[in-house]
Amino acid sequence: MNLRRYTFETLRLHGIRPRRKLGQSFLVDEKIMERMVDYAKVCDKDDVLDIGAGLGFLTEVLARRAHRVYAVEVDSGLLKVLRQRLSPYENVSIIHGDLMKVRLPPVDKVVSNPPYSISSDLFLRRPVDFRLSVLTLQREFVERLLAEPGSPKYGRVSVIARLAWRIEKLENLPRGVFQPIPKVESCLVRLTKKEGWERGKEFDVILDKGSFLDLLSFLFSERRRNLGKVLRKYLDLRCIPGRVEELVEDRRLLSPRVCDLEPEQFLALFRALVVLRNQKSCKA
Repeated sequence: MNLRRYTFETLRLHGIRPRRKLGQSFLVDEKIMERMVDYAKVCDKDDVLDIGAGLGFLTEVLARRAHRVYAVEVDSGLLKVLRQRLSPYENVSIIHGDLMKVRLPPVDKVVSNPPYSISSDLFLRRPVDFRLSVLTLQREFVERLLAEPGSPKYGRVSVIARLAWRIEKLENLPRGVFQPIPKVESCLVRLTKKEGWERGKEFDVILDKGSFLDLLSFLFSERRRNLGKVLRKYLDLRCIPGRVEELVEDRRLLSPRVCDLEPEQFLALFRALVVLRNQKSCKA
């Protein structure tokens, strides 16, 4: 089947226009989909999540090899087409809703072409608890994931992604494998969760009521300034009693620019802040 032609005709038949706001551009190359499943080593014991299932092409490839597939789709206009295409597969469950709001089942892996508009949310606001993932992402976003400390693209998403996952860039994808053809370049990446980052352990640290993200957001808002100066402002504006010198064993660690810190240094700083806040609360 020519998936490009099928996509064009199906969208026209159902009066569906791809929504730029949702970043809808459908992967129509089945060979790439098969490679994605191979990269993830999906087998009949795996429960897999497909985010932004769209017309169900990738979901169908997954359904042939996985134990169970959970397909999340927010666009109600696509649901009828999606359900019709996937009706022969008893191991597929369709979840209608916004990924940021729906309750997700536990899964082993994520294999997906998520809307590029939610890429940051996947790492910052709704990190999906997976041990391995193969994703299609915008190339510019992948560069942010892989950015080294001190580089212009190094930021919040770089820190969180590099803390929790080992990130591999697998392939650059030509724009012509999508319909409609996007204006941006795309990549395939594989993310493998690092040891110790299971939910309930280190993973919960970065999900602590958004506090870690709040700290990163504040610090990177003045990314080129001295860490100590930005931290003093943070303690003052967040009404956290104490001195920045209490957060580090060596005062020289307060001298570098924010953007030069390693991910592990941000995490250590956050832990120290939690301890400081708890100590001051007990004394109050």
